[in-house]
Amino acid sequence: ILDDLGLIPAAEWLVQNFTQRTAIDCEFSFDPPGLELQDPHSTAIFRILQESLTNVARHAQASRVSVTIDANDGEIMLRVRDNGRGFELGDPRKPNSFGLVGLSERAYLLDGEISVDTAPGKGTLIEVRIPLSAAAAP
Repeated sequence: ILDDLGLIPAAEWLVQNFTQRTAIDCEFSFDPPGLELQDPHSTAIFRILQESLTNVARHAQASRVSVTIDANDGEIMLRVRDNGRGFELGDPRKPNSFGLVGLSERAYLLDGEISVDTAPGKGTLIEVRIPLSAAAAP
């Protein structure tokens, strides 16, 4: 889907599939309306979104998720916010669990950054910012 239709249709499919599998309400928005990204940016954003939704399904105990993809000022930004149980950032990682590390590595490879805002009982916001090269900017 990503290769054939692009990032936004692939992300819409991912969000719909997530909602069907988990019964967690997931809202998706993007801007600008005609947003099209080339690889490696589109693949990175898609995979980060995929891993973020997997983390929500496995750990968050959320009933609602909001996903936003925005491109402006020479960067692409992905936000995934849930209303789940949250966690302490300093807690030890579960064995064989590399979710946040994987997200950080994907962003880092494209000179991007990730921030995680969470606390027990407060849900989680994952925000990823990746600069776009002049050739890839919308």
